[in-house]
Amino acid sequence: MEAREALKAFSIFDEMTKVGHHPTFFTYGGLLKGLCKGGHLKEAEKFLRSLHDVPAAVDTVMYNTLLTAMCKSGNLDKAVSLFGEMVQRSVLPDSYTYTSLISGLCKKGKTVIATLFAKEAEARGNLLPNEVMYTCFVDGMFKAGQWEAAFHFREQMEKLGLAPDAVTTNVMIDGYSRMGKIEKTNDLLSEIGPNLITYNILLHGYSKRKDIATTFKLYTSMILDGVLPDKLTCHSLILGICESNALEIGLKTLKAFICRGSEVDRRTFNMLISKCCANGEISKAFDLVNVMNLLGISLDKTTYDAVVSVLNRNHRFQESRMVLHAMSKVYLLIVPNTLVCLTVFVGWEI
Repeated sequence: MEAREALKAFSIFDEMTKVGHHPTFFTYGGLLKGLCKGGHLKEAEKFLRSLHDVPAAVDTVMYNTLLTAMCKSGNLDKAVSLFGEMVQRSVLPDSYTYTSLISGLCKKGKTVIATLFAKEAEARGNLLPNEVMYTCFVDGMFKAGQWEAAFHFREQMEKLGLAPDAVTTNVMIDGYSRMGKIEKTNDLLSEIGPNLITYNILLHGYSKRKDIATTFKLYTSMILDGVLPDKLTCHSLILGICESNALEIGLKTLKAFICRGSEVDRRTFNMLISKCCANGEISKAFDLVNVMNLLGISLDKTTYDAVVSVLNRNHRFQESRMVLHAMSKVYLLIVPNTLVCLTVFVGWEI
């Protein structure tokens, strides 16, 4: 709900009460949900508090709506505070309340606090074990670097009869990949069929390890399995190629993706442009810029900064000035950062 729509909704609400129509629980719930959906969390918080003066207007669902929105926006301090207020007002939290709070805490790496909430909820009988909660714990533990704890939570799922689905398994695979323990994903791969998310996770992991042979072997398996690549697939392949300093292969791979009609994102182009400049292939960098224009991919500040910064590091200040000149003539809305300008016009080394 945008600001105008929110004001319109509350205007209708005021008219409704003035003419004597009494709003129902669903009316209040709809207004609160609209405010949360539009990101108006401060207004939603004030509105919820104002409803405490209305008999039977506030219940667990109303609090869950706002608490979930706070967790999704990353405002965990507010969410925890709202949870405390909820308990103080004798509005009983349910399984959804705890799952939302635990999910938000885990995503921010606050796994200790999340675990304490889970234990408290289970002790009170207010939290039914569910796949979402355990998947959040697995993801959070990996992000906190506690992969043994992550595997422990996955084992708990199986003991409770909660079969890990593809989402949970992909979280495990992504976690091991981020920690450089890709070899531990082999057992997990047999549990789920071939899918794009898993392939992209693994391709990115092997690329970061500069294992180009395995990366392309995996990509071949992906195609044979009938899984169509997307822009993340392209980025992961070219990332590994750039990490291994195989620029020509990277350019050919990009061309192959474009010829197949596959989507290629701006950050992949930016990565290759930076690599071209670093290798002294300035003309190829500008060829890539031209291809971006032909494909309708808008150039951003990062694209130009990538070119200019690398030119500066190689003391090619005259070419840097030419890039900035072209930038000011054609892309008036793109403003280079201050550090880039200083290195070009003063000749300072970054």
